[in-house]
Amino acid sequence: MQIKNMKIITPTEFIRNSKKIFKMVTENEEPVIIHRQKGEDLVLVSLKKWNEQYEPNDDVLHGYANETKTEKR
Repeated sequence: MQIKNMKIITPTEFIRNSKKIFKMVTENEEPVIIHRQKGEDLVLVSLKKWNEQYEPNDDVLHGYANETKTEKR
């Protein structure tokens, strides 16, 4: 099932296919909804896509993005 170009998966699917899902989210810029039976659903989205949707004005978010880039080097 998809909602507005968003794939919906279960937590089990996420665990079993995390590498594939991370690639889909980051490389293809496709957000994913993780539907939980008990509890609130979650959305997995790349930081790039997040920043396009919401102008980050929180120093903590900026700091996290910079730390992540530094760690990858």
